[in-house]
Formats: sequence, structure tokens, C-alpha cells
Amino acid sequence: MTWLDSLKAHDNVETVSKEGNLIKITTKDNRHELLSLSNFNEKLTGKMLQTLLNTYKFDFLLCNKKNFFIDEDAIRLLNKNNISFGTGGDLFRLLHDKTTAYSDFIPKDAAYIMNNLGANFNVKSYSLMSNRKISVIRHDGRPINFVFINEYAITQERINEIYELYAPFDFVLAANPNAHWKDYTYRGQEVKIGLWAALFSFLANPKS
Repeated sequence: MTWLDSLKAHDNVETVSKEGNLIKITTKDNRHELLSLSNFNEKLTGKMLQTLLNTYKFDFLLCNKKNFFIDEDAIRLLNKNNISFGTGGDLFRLLHDKTTAYSDFIPKDAAYIMNNLGANFNVKSYSLMSNRKISVIRHDGRPINFVFINEYAITQERINEIYELYAPFDFVLAANPNAHWKDYTYRGQEVKIGLWAALFSFLANPKS
């Protein structure tokens, strides 16, 4: 069974039609037709997204690459145009969730991270700046930006890639509880990386 066949077999899907990279989905609930645009770019900038917006009308940006990157300009454009984004698994979650408006959907990984941030007493507010970068406004202390990654084995190569894509930021959250890594540096500077407890301590400390 292909991925498209699986989509057609979804419990809440009435019909599916595909026109190039645009997938039109009619659901069995009361929401309007969902237009999903497939994005095969590993890195999507605001300029690239604007080209897509000039060509297509869509509600959901389907990101097909494993380690896809959406820059801050593109995230702002998506928010401005009420477009959500995510993986194929996220699209299935959106179809399952009959109460969430398409524009309000947040990818599973980011939603989990942001839902947990509210438990930190020093966190005032937070927002998704890029697909893996979150900005935190604190009650006490300067704003903090951090990147979250889910890998089990975190390498220097991956850290270099994260910096090249998402810098500047203050902390790398190893979201996988079984993750392991070594002491890394980037351009001579120590990389602050840790699990949830380390991130919470970092956020709670006004001197961070």
C-alpha cells in the first residue's frame, strides 16, 4: 500500500485527489476541504515559500524530507497566511483531530516541547521561530532561544549542521530521553546541550 493509499483509507477521509504536488482531501467531519502541498525541499526559505504561495492555495505544507528545515521568514509567512506544516504523520494527526482548525495545528514534536515549557515557573511565553527553534520570554532574565533535536546519537557533525541552520541560539535540547553525546564545541565555543532537566535549570536561572 502506498502512502497515498493509506491516506485514502484514513478513517476520517472521504475523498483524495492529487494534482501534481497538491493533494485535495475531503474529510467526513464539518471542516472544509484540506489542500495539502508537498514540499520536497530539504531547506525552505521565505523567498522559496513566497514563490509557492504565488502559485498555489493550500492549508498544509507537507514536508517530505526527514531533516527538513523551515527558516524564520518562512514560518512568519506560514503564520501570516494561516498555513500549518508538518510530516506525513502530522497530516494524519490533523485529519484525526476533528476539533482543531487547520491553521491552528502544530507539528507533534514542537507541540510536545511547547506544552511542557508551561511547567517552568520562569517561562512567561514562548513561540515557534523555526521548525526546531523556540523563543522563550522569561519572567526574570533575558529571552532564551533553544533548538530541539530527537536523535539518539548526537554527533559533532549534527551539532555543526544545527548551528549552520538555526544559529543564533543559546541551548540545544536533546528531546530523546535516551540520547547520548560528548562535549562539543562550535567555532571554539562550548555547546550547551542537555535533557529536559538541564533546559529547565537553564531557563529558571535568571543569569543564563
